[in-house]
Amino acid sequence: PQYIALFVLGLMAYPRNWFVSLPDKTGRRWLIISLVLSSLPVLVGFDRNPQAAGLVWIFELVSAWWESFMCVGMCIGVVYLFRNFVNQQGRLAEWLSRNAYVAYLIHEPVITSIALGVAGVALYPLLKFTGMALIGVPASFLVGALIRKIPYSNRVL
Repeated sequence: PQYIALFVLGLMAYPRNWFVSLPDKTGRRWLIISLVLSSLPVLVGFDRNPQAAGLVWIFELVSAWWESFMCVGMCIGVVYLFRNFVNQQGRLAEWLSRNAYVAYLIHEPVITSIALGVAGVALYPLLKFTGMALIGVPASFLVGALIRKIPYSNRVL
């Protein structure tokens, strides 16, 4: 329900210019709230076992409230942050934007092909994952850019 509600709010917000008319003071406040809340699990130890003390329901209640405030805070704070500080595209970001949809569509076969190629390499899993990401993401964008060069592909992609 939360994600559906946020999606519907996003659909309502754009034509009504809620993102543009958000006051900076409100954006800063919610960004600070969300940053503080994001550090709370580490500070108060949300990873403790609440069942030991018989306080499962309190833990679940606090967790639900925390998640809701984090969600609202991030939604409002990130709009403020990006609107005021990350509102320009360089050449690389523009190229990535143009090719993002195709990269999304074709990333699975690209990454699977690379993974099959390195399947026999014995490496620590996290290191292997990092290497795959460093190779697979750019490869997906490059293959996507090549696909977009096919005549008439821009009409669809």
